[in-house]
Amino acid sequence: MKTKIEKLKNGLTVVYCQDKTRHSFSLELIVKFGGKNRQFIIDNEEYNLTPGYAHFLEHAIIEHNSYQNLLTLFSKKNIDFNGITNFDFTSFNFNCLHNFKKNVEIFLKAIHSKNILEADLIKIKEPILEEINSKKDNNFFRLNKMTSKSLFKIIPDNNICGDVDDINNINYELLNLCHDVFYIPANEILFIGGNIDISEMTEFINNIYNSLEFKSYQVMIPDFKEPNEVNKKENYFKTNTSENYTRITYKLNIKTFNSLERIKLSFYIECMFIDNFSSVSKIYQDILGKHISNFDIDYNINFIEDFLIIEFGLYTNCKDEFINLINNTINNLEFNQDNFDLTKKRGMIDLLLREENFNYFKRCFLDNILVFNYYDYDKINDIESFNFNEYQEVINNLDFSNHTINSFIKK
Repeated sequence: MKTKIEKLKNGLTVVYCQDKTRHSFSLELIVKFGGKNRQFIIDNEEYNLTPGYAHFLEHAIIEHNSYQNLLTLFSKKNIDFNGITNFDFTSFNFNCLHNFKKNVEIFLKAIHSKNILEADLIKIKEPILEEINSKKDNNFFRLNKMTSKSLFKIIPDNNICGDVDDINNINYELLNLCHDVFYIPANEILFIGGNIDISEMTEFINNIYNSLEFKSYQVMIPDFKEPNEVNKKENYFKTNTSENYTRITYKLNIKTFNSLERIKLSFYIECMFIDNFSSVSKIYQDILGKHISNFDIDYNINFIEDFLIIEFGLYTNCKDEFINLINNTINNLEFNQDNFDLTKKRGMIDLLLREENFNYFKRCFLDNILVFNYYDYDKINDIESFNFNEYQEVINNLDFSNHTINSFIKK
C-alpha cells in the first residue's frame, strides 16, 4: 500500500491510501465538529450550543440535501454508507465497487449543500428522540455521562445526542450557521482508498470543491482551560440492577507529551494493564480470594484534549475494598520484562496483519491523525523504539492523584 497526505490550497487535508490489489473503493469525510463543540465566536458575538447540535446536523445532512436521503440513495446502489458523530468530529463514509468518481461527487456535493427547511426539523427530531429515549434506562450510558461530568469542569460532557429538551429546542438559524462555520474545507479531512491514481484524484477533488460555495467567517473557538482537578470526587445513582457497579477514573494531564510520545504512552499503558490488571494479575486473585467480585476488572483509556483518562470498573457490592485495591496497585505498580517483550512482538505482528486488512489499516491510520494529531501510519521501527526502561520511567512519572469514583447501585 502507498500512502500520501496532501493539503489542498483550500485547506482540505486529503489522506490517500493506494492499494492496487483492492477491487473496492473507500471514502470518508471527517468534519471537525463534534459533541465537544458548544461555543464559537464570530465578530465578537458569542454563540452557545446546547448538547446535540453536531449529531442533529449529521442527521439533517443525510436526510435533507440536494440529493434527498443519502441512505436511501446509496442503498439503491448497493453502497455501504454511514454517518456517525462522536465527541470530537462527525464522519460520513461509504464503500463501493463501481462508479466511484460519480458517487464521490454525489457524496461531497450532498454533504456541503444546504437543503434543510425549518419544517423538516420535526421529522429529523423523531429518530433522534427515539435514540435518546432508548438509552435513558441504560445504566452504562448514564454512568458514562455522570463520569464525564464528574471529571471535567470546563470541557463539555460527552452528551453527544443531547437530551429531549435540547432536541426540541434546536434553533433552525443556528443549525444552518453551524453548517456554514464547520463544514468548510479547512476544517475537514478526506480519506480516499483503493486502486486509485493519486494525482488524478487530487485534480478531481479540487474540481468538486471549486464548484461548491462556502461562506467565509472569522471564527474563534475558545480553548478549554481545564484544571487538573476533577469536578466531583464521587457520585452515584440508584437503578434497577442485580449487582452494584463501581468505576474509578483517573484524570492525567499530558499537555507536555507530543504526538509521538502520546502514541508511545498508549502502548505503555497497555503494558501496564497487562502487568497489573489482567486476569493473571495479583489484584485479580485478591478480588476473587477476598470475595469482592466474580467478574473481571473493566479497564480502558481515552485521550480527551490534553488529558489521558484511565478507568477501572467492576461489578461489586464491596466498593471501598475495590477502590482500595485499585489505588494500592497504582501506587505499587509492577513491571514485567517478559510481558513487555511479548507485547512488542504482538504489536509487530499486528502491523504486518494490517497490511492485509485494508479497513483495519485505514482505521489505525485515521486514529493516529484524529486521536494523536500524528499524520503518519505506524511502522515496525516505531515499535522497535519502545524501551522497557523508558516504559517504567514514563509510567512512574504519571500523576494519578486526581480521580473520581462513580457508581450505580440497587434501589
